Amino acid sequence: MADVLNVAEAAALRAGTCLKERWGQVGLLKTKDGIRDVLTQADLDAEQHIIATIRDHFPDHHILTEETGQLLGQRSNRTRWIIDPLDGTTNYLHQLPYCAVSVACEEEGELVAAVVYAPLLDELFLARRGAGATFNGSRIRTSAVRRLEESLLATGFPCSSGIPLEPHVAVFARFLRKAQGVRRPGAASLNLAYVACGRFDGFWGADLKPWDIAAGILLVREAGGMVSGYPRYRDESFPDQLIASNEHLHELLTQVLDA
Repeated sequence: MADVLNVAEAAALRAGTCLKERWGQVGLLKTKDGIRDVLTQADLDAEQHIIATIRDHFPDHHILTEETGQLLGQRSNRTRWIIDPLDGTTNYLHQLPYCAVSVACEEEGELVAAVVYAPLLDELFLARRGAGATFNGSRIRTSAVRRLEESLLATGFPCSSGIPLEPHVAVFARFLRKAQGVRRPGAASLNLAYVACGRFDGFWGADLKPWDIAAGILLVREAGGMVSGYPRYRDESFPDQLIASNEHLHELLTQVLDA
């Protein structure tokens, strides 16, 4: 049987090639749920490349995708793929290269393989459960920063219509007062990958979907970091409100978010 991480990598690279070929050549196809949640033909084409690659090797596996939804395998199976063919579509649409392909695989509810690939930056992040995480072939670890005052954090605001932005802006302001810096780059999977390699010391976000965070969660954990939902003690596999950080800052971020 093919190795799931190798297939995930092949699928992400294939989708990334598609995105590079269409860079600067696609326009807005439609908005999905409010003006901030956008779709291009590149999203759909990249997703089909990922699905085809997985199906070539694992026709029985289930697949959860951002654009198509749940695709069941040929028969009952305990393995599921969770994919976002283009995380950061708005950036891509405006030719900002901070966007990524996210591919994760879970077996019996446990994440076992993850790939986040930023094709326009040529950055490839891989993780295998119990075997660590890599960036372009080199092992990575989360940062060693211990104080919020020395941290660079990342976040994102909800895209869904009907979700009030004011509480999230207030949290953003609290972190601006406490951290060395806060960034909102616009792609949750890549934010998490950057936590894993120590570029960001922490990330928090709300209105997140499994395809936004599945691969990034495994990357952060395999790089020695911590991931949880908030408010404190939310026990979910893919929390819609999530904190990820190195092991030293997690409690400090939780305290700010629970305040």
